Amino acid sequence: YELHHFYKKLLELRSTNNALGSDNSKAQTNFIHTTADRQVIAYLRSSLYQKVLVLLNFSDAPQHLLADTQYLSGSYRNIFTEELTDMPSSNHFDIEPWSFLVLEKQ
Repeated sequence: YELHHFYKKLLELRSTNNALGSDNSKAQTNFIHTTADRQVIAYLRSSLYQKVLVLLNFSDAPQHLLADTQYLSGSYRNIFTEELTDMPSSNHFDIEPWSFLVLEKQ
C-alpha cells in the first residue's frame, strides 16, 4: 500500500474542494505559464471560493521555475507536506524530476 497515503490525500481534497468536484459545472481551469513550460505543466483549478494549483514536472531533471502570478494571490498549502506558500510574493517553485506539487488556497 505504498500509494495509499497519496491517493487518500487526493480523494480527500476532491471531496472537500469544489474546484475539483465533478458536479461543479462552474469550475474553471487556467493554465499558468512558467519559465519551464516545456518541462512543467501548471494549472489552476478554481470555483467561486476555492482554488487548487497543480504543477507537474514531466522531465528527468529538477526544475527551478517562476510562475506567472496573474491568477495567483493569497496563501496556498501543499496538501502533502502542509507547507504554506504566499503568492504572488513567492512565485518560485522547485520540483524534483518526474514529480508534482498540489497546492490548495487557504
